[in-house]
Amino acid sequence: CADMSNVLSANSVVYSLPGSDVFHKAVAKSVDPSPSAGTKSFVLRPFAQNASPFFFSMDADEPVDVGNLEVMLPDYTAKLTAVDRKAYIQKVEKAIEQCQAMNGKIVLSRSIEVPMRTLNIGNSLISLRARYPQAFVYLLNSHSHGIWMGASPEVLLEKEEGMYATMALAGTKWGDALFEQKEFDEQLTVARYILAQLEDAVVEVSDMYEHPFG
Repeated sequence: CADMSNVLSANSVVYSLPGSDVFHKAVAKSVDPSPSAGTKSFVLRPFAQNASPFFFSMDADEPVDVGNLEVMLPDYTAKLTAVDRKAYIQKVEKAIEQCQAMNGKIVLSRSIEVPMRTLNIGNSLISLRARYPQAFVYLLNSHSHGIWMGASPEVLLEKEEGMYATMALAGTKWGDALFEQKEFDEQLTVARYILAQLEDAVVEVSDMYEHPFG
């Protein structure tokens, strides 16, 4: 009989909270477009502007040893399609026009195929946990959206004594390098967006500060 406790099936997640070296595994009992009251959920927010988030309502999670973790690959129906050079240049030109019109920032990406030699999912998670002790480390296996792994330093929402806090995180520098105006502008763009979403609430904004990561 196979040990299914170390198998990450579709619509399940393995995660480790900031400051912890313990991994937990949770399996979704349902996938909904809105959160269920009183239910612990893992949220997947697509990048598409008009796309709705998905709330993976989780069964009671349990600690898991990721050292020998196996991932059950979904049977993907949607395949990535290549973008030719002309179409990509047109997308870049359109993005530049939009950036100039909205005085904002747009990030373009493209898909590439990479031959895989070896990949140990468990060791990758353990390595992320060791390198980024204050990050939220996760591996999500979604039936409809594929497999996502990451280590996020950003706090989405924090509650303490009836007060809520979030983080406007933007801009990156290496070592002792100084932030340039570009990075300050990026951070200000994020902060302004958050304030616009909370225009009906009383909001206190802190001074800008650096957040060391990695």
